[in-house]
Amino acid sequence: MFTKRAKDDLDEKLLDIIVEKLNSKDMKLPPEDQMTQYLGISRTALREKLRGFEAHGFIQTRQGSGRFVKMPSLSAQISSTWAVVLRADPVKLLELLDVRILLEINTLPNAVERITNVQLQQLARFVARMKFLAKRGEPFVDEDRGFHVTLFSCTGNKFLEQLLTAFWDLYEMSITDFHHEDLALVAESHERIMAAVAHRDAETAKDLLMQQFLDSRYRITMDLAKRDMEKSIGEELKLATE
Repeated sequence: MFTKRAKDDLDEKLLDIIVEKLNSKDMKLPPEDQMTQYLGISRTALREKLRGFEAHGFIQTRQGSGRFVKMPSLSAQISSTWAVVLRADPVKLLELLDVRILLEINTLPNAVERITNVQLQQLARFVARMKFLAKRGEPFVDEDRGFHVTLFSCTGNKFLEQLLTAFWDLYEMSITDFHHEDLALVAESHERIMAAVAHRDAETAKDLLMQQFLDSRYRITMDLAKRDMEKSIGEELKLATE
């Protein structure tokens, strides 16, 4: 919506203000009286226009401080929309996984090349936490998520980082249960990926990451099949009792 030049002069002027703020360190919008005077509209009309930008994540209202321009959260927009779609059709989780595979596998060499010692240390902390929780039989979804987000954050690609964040949000919102029962094996898998990354061995890291994805695909598929079977049995029982 905001990548094309607005046809309406009013929208164009307001868009120019927002773009100017995004390009500067001063993200606070001018007071309403200044904006209404500049745009030549009423406060009511201004607020209506600003609500549209706020709905798309470009403006944030802070109580007592005014309105501020901000970069929209791509991850939040994707998560809020597709969470409903996945609840209606859980099979689309497999399509989501396919997109994630393409992104992570093809971006991994760049991540391996750019990763810093500080980021490697962060990966090591996540792995250590995974192993600790695995011994206690406790899941480590947050650590798993942190590992992957940290690994790809070193690319400096904010769009990729937000897309991966959206994927993790959607996995956690999903009604599908595809988590591995052998927590120690999952922790070990992450440790092996970390070691390959530390040795700048992108090919080995890609192979190990793909194994994780294939396991996730298998578990999602099996859970979906189980749900279909339970649904069919339930429908048959309902028909039998009618």
